[in-house]
Amino acid sequence: MTAHRLSLPLVRPFRTSFGTEYDKDVILIEVTNDSGATGWGECVAAPDPLYSHEFNDAALLVLGDHLVPRVLDRDLTAALRIYDPVKQQFDHDPTGEFVRRWVPEPRDVPDSLLATPWLVAADERHDYPDPIVDHAAAVARAKRRIGAVRTQIRGDG
Repeated sequence: MTAHRLSLPLVRPFRTSFGTEYDKDVILIEVTNDSGATGWGECVAAPDPLYSHEFNDAALLVLGDHLVPRVLDRDLTAALRIYDPVKQQFDHDPTGEFVRRWVPEPRDVPDSLLATPWLVAADERHDYPDPIVDHAAAVARAKRRIGAVRTQIRGDG
């Protein structure tokens, strides 16, 4: 396992009660198995355990000592999935209680639009920014890449 640590500049500053971040400390994990197949993953933990118990140095320890050794040389293509933040919002915080507690900008956004605040008219957003990721484009790109990985691993392409 090789960990690649990167500092990626954000399109817009990310503000929380802990301060403002201008870049994202990212860990990319590269794993090559005994047959030479290489896989990549991303760790989205934060640099420090401030508002979450997960942080990069602990994540690297868990990945290297526990998770990666358990998945090497296994067929995990069925486990590939695309994270949908809108669906997660509706599934886990449908009334927006958690979001509104920690992110003050969408306090006046109706529940039905809380997972998609960029759909609220610009003059009613109260300084809530446009999204920094085009989710539809990211999903399309991820589906193409996952399809290519499945084809490569299964050898049916």
